[in-house]
Amino acid sequence: MASQFAPPRWLLTAEHRLLKRSFEDAKPIRVHYIPYPEKIAVIFEFERVVVCGLCGGPTDRSIPRGRVVRVSFDRRTHALGGARDGWAMRFCESVGSRPPKNSCLRR
Repeated sequence: MASQFAPPRWLLTAEHRLLKRSFEDAKPIRVHYIPYPEKIAVIFEFERVVVCGLCGGPTDRSIPRGRVVRVSFDRRTHALGGARDGWAMRFCESVGSRPPKNSCLRR
């Protein structure tokens, strides 16, 4: 069960590094974990909408943003992304409540 998952130390370090580099050291109000055989999905829930500092876009408005952000870390390499999905980052509750938080929490 995901709610009883205890994150390994390497994952906590990777999370901290990602938050500092990508979201100007924003502090999540909640962190959810969904363990998979080859990766661990980490869902950060923020009090406000955050903007991805590592992401690019043709305009400021097109840069990914949201109040809930889902990322995956590879269990073997400890890098962002899983073995099959590459560098995956998904934003929820970007505009109002769309897409909804539960779409980021879905297994």
